[in-house]
Amino acid sequence: MMFQMVAASCGNRALNVDVGIIDCFSAKIGKIGERGKGIAEKIHEKQGLWEEASGGTLFLDKIGNLPPEVQQMLLRALEAKRYRPTGGSKDKKADVRIIAATNEDLQTAIAEKRFWADLYQRLKEYTLHIPPLRECKEDIMPLADFFLKLANEEFEKQVKGFDAEARKRLLAYTWGGNVRELKRVVRMAVLHTEGDTVTADVLEFDEMPLAADTSLALNDMEKKQIIHALEQTKGNRKLAAALLGIGRTTLYNKIRLYGIKYKE
Repeated sequence: MMFQMVAASCGNRALNVDVGIIDCFSAKIGKIGERGKGIAEKIHEKQGLWEEASGGTLFLDKIGNLPPEVQQMLLRALEAKRYRPTGGSKDKKADVRIIAATNEDLQTAIAEKRFWADLYQRLKEYTLHIPPLRECKEDIMPLADFFLKLANEEFEKQVKGFDAEARKRLLAYTWGGNVRELKRVVRMAVLHTEGDTVTADVLEFDEMPLAADTSLALNDMEKKQIIHALEQTKGNRKLAAALLGIGRTTLYNKIRLYGIKYKE
């Protein structure tokens, strides 16, 4: 599940920042720079991304993973529409449109005091809900065909499509990893295909796909996928959530819901 929230301003330029892989924003939020030293430095090159996006759009991916202290800084900049670059002595006007996305359940994160309610309200001017791939069966084959084309270009192959059984399995699978997992499965299938058609036997799923006429409940399959992900990551919930393509909060809730026991 993903939310996109828009707040403030205008312009044509667009910058994309994955805040989920960075630890914290700059103490002055004016800059975001080198990976590994936190958002603090990722908003922190010669010209900070906040400044670089001036008059345009700054896309903040995985906003739900932003540390609380950084959320406070971001809220302050959005409220005042001003920021002070690191090392600067004067505030600058923040003429930036913010688009934020997350697969975290932010309402739960707010209740658990991991996300600022004020920042949530400030960002939530317009919200788009993007459902998981398993709820969008009509999108699976068009996406699979697109990823097949990309894989053909990457591997310099001439695979034309999927046979009937391969298509059936792609449509029956629950896609816990959503579009990323579909892309990986198709990419590897093209790599291992020797002829011009992808067959079912080269599809490598994380779990056995559901047959169209199976009586196995979706919840049972989801529970199995979660257990499998926890086993693969040796109980690391953060890595398991990433593997499944869901937020950590969502994973915690499902672990409790299904009564899953594991050792971290």
